[in-house]
Amino acid sequence: MSSIVRMAVGDKIPADPAENAAMHRALVDMLNADAQRVGWDGVAFDLYTSKDGWAAITAIPGERPATLEDLRLFREQQKLSLVEIEAENDNEA
Repeated sequence: MSSIVRMAVGDKIPADPAENAAMHRALVDMLNADAQRVGWDGVAFDLYTSKDGWAAITAIPGERPATLEDLRLFREQQKLSLVEIEAENDNEA
């Protein structure tokens, strides 16, 4: 028997910055809908990445449906974690 342990969605980042929040909200909404469909209680973000004009979000089972604010907070924490890793690497060099 198998089960879904991670989900990912992505989309092209709009050229118009005003449409950026709507695109990200749509991605979060897709994750929430798919999480409900497979029986998850909610969504927790696992990774946010963007490259070459595309954005992707990976999620794992969470305690409640995610919000756009949850994504914003996750992205801030992810950026801080990357800064900490880079600082550790600099100290080892």
